[in-house]
This record gives sequence, structure tokens and C-alpha cells, in this order.
Amino acid sequence: MKNYKIIGLMVLACCLLVAAGAQAGPLLGTSRNVEIVYDGFCDGLQININYNTGKVLATRTGCSVGQLIGTVGALDGNTYAGGAVTLSNTDIGYHVVLKDNPRRWVYYLPDGSVLNSGTYSIGVAAAAQGGAGPSDMPR
Repeated sequence: MKNYKIIGLMVLACCLLVAAGAQAGPLLGTSRNVEIVYDGFCDGLQININYNTGKVLATRTGCSVGQLIGTVGALDGNTYAGGAVTLSNTDIGYHVVLKDNPRRWVYYLPDGSVLNSGTYSIGVAAAAQGGAGPSDMPR
């Protein structure tokens, strides 16, 4: 009987770990530094997320460079599931929304229209590694 209880507790613990991992992705959960690459492009971001202040600082990497500043938060009233990081670059005039689950990014112009969008992965941008490819920013 004791063995069944131990096995049951182990299964429950594994389920809780999987559920917690599914909710908090690479951008959400705790203060951290994350490097992302836009899938199919040579661009990416180095992101510094501070959950104590809610501030996010980012540096564009790869084919285009620049600094962005923004905030981290949750969407749809959920703590971290479906959360997003929102960044702005006032010099060029665009805003970036990075969704954590699923991993999507959207660049918006000041009028609210979409400049570009796609998916991202955790990693270093191709151009930052010496590779080439198209930029996510129109030229």
C-alpha cells in the first residue's frame, strides 16, 4: 500500500512540474536575461527583464541594431500564461509586442498598423553569429 502512495505522489509531482513549465516561458516568471532570434530572419533581441520594477531593456542584435525600453506583464488577466513583453523605440517610431505562449512577435507602427510579425526562438541572431539573411525591418 505504501508503494502505491509513493508512486502516486511522484506522478502528482511530475504533473505539477510539467504544468508550471507550460505556463511560464522564456520571457515570463522571474527576472532574467534572454536572447531571442526572429525565426527566418537575421535579427533578434538581447532582453533584460526586471520583475521587481516591471521594466524591460532590450538591444536589437543581428542585421539591425538599436535600443528599446518597455514593460513586462500578463495578458487576458492571467498571471503568466499568454503574457507579453511590450517594447518601444521612439527614435524610429515602432512598438514591439513579444508574446510568450505561443512565441510570437509583432512590430507596430505608431498608427497601430503592423510593420512585420512572426515567431521567435531562444538563441543568438544569425548576423550576430556571422551569418546572413533577411532583416525583419524593411529597407
